[in-house]
Amino acid sequence: MTDTSMYDVAVVGGGLAGLTTGWRAAQLGCRVIVVEQGADDLYACNSRYAGGWFHLAFQDPTGDVDALVNTLLGMAPDDINHPLIESIARNAGRTLAWLSEHGRARFIRGGPLNWHKNLLAPPRPPRSRLVWPGRGPDLLIRQLGVGLSAAGGLLARGHCVERIGREGQSFVVGCRTAKGETQVTARALVMADGGFAANLLQLEERISRQAAKILQRNAGAAQGTGVTLAPKLGAALTETKSFYGHLHSLDAIIDSGLWPYPTIDYLALAGIVVNKAGDRFIDDGRDGVFVTNALAAVENPQDAFAVFDSAIWESEGREVRAPCNPLLKQLGGTMFTAPTLTELAGQAGIDRDRFVRTITVYNGAVRSGNMETLPVPKSPAKKRAREISRAPFFAIPICPGITHTMGGIAINPQGAVECVGGGVIPGLFAAGSTVGGAEGGRDSFYLGGLCKAATLGLMCGESAAQFVTTGLYQ
Repeated sequence: MTDTSMYDVAVVGGGLAGLTTGWRAAQLGCRVIVVEQGADDLYACNSRYAGGWFHLAFQDPTGDVDALVNTLLGMAPDDINHPLIESIARNAGRTLAWLSEHGRARFIRGGPLNWHKNLLAPPRPPRSRLVWPGRGPDLLIRQLGVGLSAAGGLLARGHCVERIGREGQSFVVGCRTAKGETQVTARALVMADGGFAANLLQLEERISRQAAKILQRNAGAAQGTGVTLAPKLGAALTETKSFYGHLHSLDAIIDSGLWPYPTIDYLALAGIVVNKAGDRFIDDGRDGVFVTNALAAVENPQDAFAVFDSAIWESEGREVRAPCNPLLKQLGGTMFTAPTLTELAGQAGIDRDRFVRTITVYNGAVRSGNMETLPVPKSPAKKRAREISRAPFFAIPICPGITHTMGGIAINPQGAVECVGGGVIPGLFAAGSTVGGAEGGRDSFYLGGLCKAATLGLMCGESAAQFVTTGLYQ
């Protein structure tokens, strides 16, 4: 079975990035097909599961553009693609306006902070278990599909991409469907497949040898099509060691009621993370994404506890929309508590002497303000490091959870895929979580999933349309 039609633009992936790309290219007069592996009307994808926040590194993407650019460039480490960050920042505001006008996206203020003003409505409720049908992200995905069809584009569900190649100046996309194999031919191709978060073999190769011990807090759809197939066309990849995720109760591995909430990040940042030997073994400062990545990289990502005291439990434990205190206990998540550190260690199965010594040294560093003198220095954190001194004391067995990967296909600021050895591959573009360079790196820098995906999608739709019309791609 073969699709003999020639399309102007083919898009791989029907999430937020892919559908935005497809609809925008169709608006600009292109004949578009979006191939999506999910066969159902409500096919699983991370965009549907998302909380609905649109931000760039927790900055408002709709404010003053120059100020946003300067802030983001000041935050982004030197191993992040700064021109790409600037391009996303300069296009994010108009992307949200486009989503509001064409995708019927309704943004509401979801909290008191400046970046809280762009939450898709109706929002996902702040509780455990996924409740996503009919929520803002799901409604947006549905409307983008409707808009794509209305503009003359085709959303081909049930198409699992297995190969991509070239025939002359065109791209050929080979797909497996329930009716057999088929192929799609197009003048421009956009990879928007969502990265490789759900592919255990690729996670083991690129992120952690113990990938099976990492909680899959995602839709399970991102199988690494882009990072596998694009290099066969000469595409360059960025580093692929980083991901976006959170710390969770270890029980979430077997109990889906304990994710996507509550997360343990703030408790770990204000307190410490130790292993069963009683040692701090990672930098448990900086921010939750960094700590989650650090934990995933160790020999046993499930040999860890977030340790804190009652003062932290009553403050950081009650922060965020779905707080650990009291949600974790209500859901039956494991949490050890004791009036002394020695008793706490005994309950949790942690080496008592080393545990007490670790906390004694840590508390001294907090009091002196010399966190860099610790055996494993604790970086300045999103949450201020606090002493663990007020009984009762707590220990929660934790694990890292992965939502999406942050490294992948290298692109230029217009979304064109860069070639190994320099330059770009004419007609090949990439958007969303299959892209690298805007996030990740040694500090696990997080830019923002939804806003990045939609903005790159809009940009790639325009770049692909320009390429089809003029042959230009920069």
